[in-house]
Amino acid sequence: MADAMEAMLLSFLALILEKEWTLSKEQTATIISLVFIGAMVGNLIFGPAGDRLGRRPIFYICSLTIGMFGIATSFVRGYIALILLRFVVGIGLGGLTVPFDILAEFLPTQSRGTYLILINLFWTLGSVLTVLVAYCTIGIGIHWRWFVSICAIPCFISMVFVYLFVPESPHWLVSQGRTDEALKILYRGSLDNRKDPMTLFPPGCRLRSESMENTSSQESNRLVAAPLTYEMNGEKHRSLCAKCLSVCGNISYVVFLLSLTISSHFFC
Repeated sequence: MADAMEAMLLSFLALILEKEWTLSKEQTATIISLVFIGAMVGNLIFGPAGDRLGRRPIFYICSLTIGMFGIATSFVRGYIALILLRFVVGIGLGGLTVPFDILAEFLPTQSRGTYLILINLFWTLGSVLTVLVAYCTIGIGIHWRWFVSICAIPCFISMVFVYLFVPESPHWLVSQGRTDEALKILYRGSLDNRKDPMTLFPPGCRLRSESMENTSSQESNRLVAAPLTYEMNGEKHRSLCAKCLSVCGNISYVVFLLSLTISSHFFC
């Protein structure tokens, strides 16, 4: 929802600044396009970083980046500073594919696709909320700087929720060999869902990543299997699919916003 608000506010901000700062059509379009160029850059930066540093810290960094530079936009006084700040906001938006990894790695296989599709409803909710905030601020004469600042608030709220409630992905922890930490998170998740962790993860159970499982199957004559093994799906294909979908989504969305901006010159 927070990322939708930061993207959707461009359709209002570009038209307002076009009149207030006497911007050309090209400058107005650049404000929008640079955000999505930044998002594609963010995909390339934060995707691999999430595999190396973990999902949770990247989620936190992206939310902080969007929130801080979103607020900074409300204090900007010049065009160059504006597009640079919005470009950095776009980089943060590009990293928000990583939270999808966290969600996917916690969901059971049979319902993973359904929930990953349903979560996109929050994008629609964020878009509607942006329109409501615009109506309650610039729609009644309040300066656009307040509108931009309010749209950045959900990013800071998400940071608090990440810090308090979002654990690291057990899948990622297992892939890094940190199986004890992964088990603690799974134990806590079992208790939160009113399940007996000792039944789901009996004493002596061992978590192994897909690569470890493949190795053990090849060396089955020399290795003794653990009492219970939970196979964790590899993240490489999932991360690649998420990046491709995000890039395609960014391209389609920037075309949509640019078409709105261009059409406004003809019909307004």
